[in-house]
Amino acid sequence: MYSDAAKQIQKAIEVSRGAEEHLCSLAILYAVSGKKEESYTILDGILKNDLNQYLAPYPIALAYSCLNDRDQAFAWLEKSYENRESPLANLMVEPLFDNLRSDPRFADLKMRMGLWR
Repeated sequence: MYSDAAKQIQKAIEVSRGAEEHLCSLAILYAVSGKKEESYTILDGILKNDLNQYLAPYPIALAYSCLNDRDQAFAWLEKSYENRESPLANLMVEPLFDNLRSDPRFADLKMRMGLWR
């Protein structure tokens, strides 16, 4: 049902006039459905278009995690941590970060957040 989901996200992007959160959702959808090039294209567009605006790091970290781009995912998780973003509280239960859990950087972030388990 990826195509149905893509249509709904496209509508949200249109209605929101290209809101970053919806663009990240589309990047995530493309990543999990195997359309990695399309996902990277969206992320590149977000990063280029918003050079002078605040970007919420957490959804960008999610997208890079779905692409299995660990270095970028952790770079954006670090930004989320530095900004004390509230969605980071989902770190331990977010299944889209499952592929990062074995990385020592995940354990380090978890420790700094006070999440021992």
